[in-house]
Amino acid sequence: MLICMRCGEKKNSHWFPEHITTWCCWCNRCKRTPSGMMPLPQCEQDRRAEK
Repeated sequence: MLICMRCGEKKNSHWFPEHITTWCCWCNRCKRTPSGMMPLPQCEQDRRAEK
């Protein structure tokens, strides 16, 4: 479980990019949200594909 530093939600690691740094831990949903906007609704495209 990781916490997104932008939206503050605690999520499983498959909602985050594969290679993340601990000082900038944004979930995929927050990464695709334009700057200055509230985070977009989370959808399945934000889930990282499992290998």
